[in-house]
Order: sequence, then structure tokens, then C-alpha cells
Amino acid sequence: MKTTSYLRRRAELLEQIQAIGPVFRGSVVELPIRCGKANCRCQHGQPHRGWYASYREGGQTKVCYLPVPQAAEALELRRNWDRLKALLEQLAAVQVALWKETRHEPQAPRVRRRAAENPHPPSQRAAARDSAGPLADATVVTATGRETTRPGTRRAG
Repeated sequence: MKTTSYLRRRAELLEQIQAIGPVFRGSVVELPIRCGKANCRCQHGQPHRGWYASYREGGQTKVCYLPVPQAAEALELRRNWDRLKALLEQLAAVQVALWKETRHEPQAPRVRRRAAENPHPPSQRAAARDSAGPLADATVVTATGRETTRPGTRRAG
């Protein structure tokens, strides 16, 4: 595909995302329940049915009861969530394709030289390192916020 067709597809996906409307991120389920009345049919094996929505809030799963009209609405909002996720996945794929289409020429990977191929013998490398200046002390802040000094961890100069 050409860049213009990717841009057109991205614009179409954004329009579809905007048209979705409200969403519900969670689950909507119909569960059997018992009302607790002694002579009710639910006590003899024919439970009532109730609709519930479960969702995450503050790292915990919460559940709330839904009357039948709200259950139908919650199911539709849940379907909207599924549509939104699918469109977002497509949008992300189009964005990656755009990056691949417009990227520059790939650079050759850097090749590490082995010590035998290095034109500078170890003695010259050590001399170059030592000529960079003396070692100095570094002040480091720990995770608890306390400052400590580590001797000889960085070079002055």
C-alpha cells in the first residue's frame, strides 16, 4: 500500500472509533440466584435469574446487580468495548505500516571487533584510559533518598 492509502485508512478508523459511543469494560453475566424465601421455587431447584456486571476498580474486582433493562444496555456497551478494541488493534497496525513505509534506509548493524582484530594493543588501550584523567568520587542517591559517596566511580575532567 502507498502512504496515502495508509493515511486514508487511519482517518477511516479514527472516524469509526469516534462513532462508537459509550463503552463498558468488564463482564455482563446472567447468574442463578436464590431469594431466601422458604416456600419459593428457587429453594426447590428452580433458581431465579439475575444479571450482574463485574469490573475492576482500584485493583479489585467489583460486582453490581443489573435490572433487566440496564442489563440489555450493559450488554450493548460491552459489545462497543469489543468493537473499540478491534479498531484500536487495526489502528496500531496501520501506524506500524506507516512507519515501515516512511522509514529511512536501514543502517548496517554495528560489528564488534574481537581483541585480535583491534588495531590498538591492550597496553595502548590502558594508556588511553589512564590519560583520560583521575578517578573522582560520585554522589549517589539511594532508593530511600539517602545520599552516599562511591569513591572512584567516574572520571574527572
